[in-house]
Amino acid sequence: MTTTADILSSLSYGFAAFWLKYFPAILYLSVEVCFGVVFFTYMVPRANRLTDPIPYRDYGEDKRKLMLRIMHRIEEMCAITKADKKQTMKTFLTEWFHVEAKTRRTTATTDHKAAVLKCDTPDITYTPTSSPENSDDESTQSNVAVARTTISATVKECKDAAEIRLFRQEMDRFFAWAFYGKFYSNLQPREVQELDRIYKELEERHDLVFPVRTIEQEHIQYGQPRCMTLEKVNAMYRPLLVYMLVYAMKIAGGVLLRIVGFRRIVASTGLVAWYRPGIETSASSSSYLPMLFFHGIAPGGVVLYLPMLFFGLATERERPVFLFENRTISCAIDFHPLTEQQTVDGVVEVLEKCDRMDQKDLSLFGHSFGSCLITWLLASKRLPNVKQVVLTDPVSILLSEPDVMVNFLYAEELDKIRMVASSELFTEYYLRRHFAWYNSELWLEDVECTMLIGLSEKDEIIHSRKVKQEIERHAKSAKLVYWNGVGHGACIQSPAKWRQFKQLMLEQELQIFQKSCRQ
Repeated sequence: MTTTADILSSLSYGFAAFWLKYFPAILYLSVEVCFGVVFFTYMVPRANRLTDPIPYRDYGEDKRKLMLRIMHRIEEMCAITKADKKQTMKTFLTEWFHVEAKTRRTTATTDHKAAVLKCDTPDITYTPTSSPENSDDESTQSNVAVARTTISATVKECKDAAEIRLFRQEMDRFFAWAFYGKFYSNLQPREVQELDRIYKELEERHDLVFPVRTIEQEHIQYGQPRCMTLEKVNAMYRPLLVYMLVYAMKIAGGVLLRIVGFRRIVASTGLVAWYRPGIETSASSSSYLPMLFFHGIAPGGVVLYLPMLFFGLATERERPVFLFENRTISCAIDFHPLTEQQTVDGVVEVLEKCDRMDQKDLSLFGHSFGSCLITWLLASKRLPNVKQVVLTDPVSILLSEPDVMVNFLYAEELDKIRMVASSELFTEYYLRRHFAWYNSELWLEDVECTMLIGLSEKDEIIHSRKVKQEIERHAKSAKLVYWNGVGHGACIQSPAKWRQFKQLMLEQELQIFQKSCRQ
């Protein structure tokens, strides 16, 4: 006969078994719910707070100098390509704007090769949320264009629509952001006068005039400027588990780095670096340049690059190697990114701590966003003995063109770039609140050392054809490797490309060594 005690004992056992079985899942879900609440009620609102604009490093109060430099580059490229200067300048400005307008499906063949877009306003052209020239699937583009009720399409592809109307009011907003990082209403009188000087240059050199939009034209849809640092973040929610896994990956990567001879160094500014000293031999001390490596936007940061480094670029034990971390672009919870000055100071401090490497000949290697940090170092003049700069998929070249910003921050398609990198909250926060494009563009004519640059033909972020033309314009100072048929970051996972690039780096190092011996 079952007693009350037996029943209670059975219930207690069942209750305990239930909690032992499901407690971890319940605990995890509870933590995730709490994290989700914090994410949407605190983290996103904080990321949306505007910050003070970052001061210009090179142009001071004379912003016209930067505009003149951009115009001069465009004019020189037009002279080479035989393109119309006025139209090219107009296109350059237009691609910084977008128009959201209703479209309707009109015709489409069964193989999706034809899709005609009709616009309600005949003098408005659609602009891209991603660069169609960087896509390798034309049929997919047509399908997306036909299927959407609202779409941002490319100026070049919407052939039935006329030009975007750029009025003075919108150009004021754009230039106020581009040159001062402000809303136009917040500009000082002297800043407004500086913009007037820029307008005068555009009119005198390219006959470009922007009319003031009248009351009668208010109903017309017109171009809206993309002002990334004045806009809200466009982030996708990621569970806390994702950040925990990335953190675990970084810990595992740190253990691996220590096993193979690296040691962790933290500068007083907070910059983190991993250093592996080179093994001294009779020939190595002068022939192998110490390598400073700067990673791009990627979960885990430098950890994803370790196979490329261990088995491709840094195989010689005689070569000193520095791997610099950038936590803010590594899928980490961080609202305190380092400034340009803190980064430069940190790099110099780390080198000083390691056998005064700041006084030795150096090789700088940057992938993707890492090219911006290299730009900061070169502009600082703090490392006078940089002999070689190696860049792969560099976003810093032609950064004043709209392609990088549009393709990375404004793409709506859920491609690998948006899923892995561009939609992450703290990456968006850094780029929209603490990154100055005007201080991060690499002007090739300013680089005095040997350069090696790798481009991917179908890069989803940079406009590889434009960048290729710019590099070829400076052929004497930069050697180009152009990888056909691959996209952004393909070099990270291709041993063949590692070997190719390594061989070219060694050839350049030999030339640098021979040149130094002759001096």
